Amino acid sequence: MNKSLLTKHKLIESYFNALKVNNATILTDLFSPNAMMSRPNQAFDYPYTLIGKDKINQYWNKIFSEYNISDLTIKEIEKVNERNTYIIKHVTNIKTLNKPIESKTLSFTSLVFDSDNKIEKFVEIFYPLTKIKI
Repeated sequence: MNKSLLTKHKLIESYFNALKVNNATILTDLFSPNAMMSRPNQAFDYPYTLIGKDKINQYWNKIFSEYNISDLTIKEIEKVNERNTYIIKHVTNIKTLNKPIESKTLSFTSLVFDSDNKIEKFVEIFYPLTKIKI
């Protein structure tokens, strides 16, 4: 594995490790100042697209105040082109903090890195596998 690819894999692991410990500050530090983040759907509290590190930080802080992300497993990392774009397939358990609900989700995350090895674009697609009341 070449050095650039190894660096990106470590950055991807850092991103997912920050998710596992529900740490918005560590996550946000991985994004470029003008990064763009897109989600698969829009809700009043969670807009479809966020632009800028501050808005991304607010998003993750809100997510972690309502949900606990646990047992996150990366299944596959694929570099899809020469422009520093990676697709990550992962399975995540998400617990709602204010309701007794746990979801197991298969997701695909696309990360595009800039020349400073910061995330400049983030897109996530969720596929709920199971939903169980505890």
